[in-house]
Amino acid sequence: MPTAAATKKKPTTAFSRLHPNQKKFVNEYMVDFNATRAYIRAGYAAQGAEQNSSRMMRLDKVKRAVDEKLELDGITEGRIKSFLGAVAFGNTPSKVVSDGGIQRREQDSLGAV
Repeated sequence: MPTAAATKKKPTTAFSRLHPNQKKFVNEYMVDFNATRAYIRAGYAAQGAEQNSSRMMRLDKVKRAVDEKLELDGITEGRIKSFLGAVAFGNTPSKVVSDGGIQRREQDSLGAV
C-alpha cells in the first residue's frame, strides 16, 4: 500500500501544463522578450512566425506561463514602472567618485535626454 508521501502530487504550474514546444517558446521568449524570434528558436517555422507568435502569446495558458516565469525572476509590473520612471526623470542612484584622494558623489547619467 503506497504511503501518503508517495501519493502526494507535485503542485502543477501553468508552465508545467504546456506542450513541450510551447515550453520552449516561453523559455525562448524570456531571453529577449521578442515573440517572433522566440517562436523561431523554439523550432517553429520561420514563415508566418510573426502572425503565429502573436497567436501563441494570446493563448491564456501561454500568458499565464510567461507571467509565472516573470514573477519567479522577480520582474513585476511595479518594478518595471519604478525603474523606467527613475531612468526617465534622472533619479538614478548616485555613485562615489574619487579624484586624487577627494571623494564626491556624482549622479549616474542614465536619465533620458
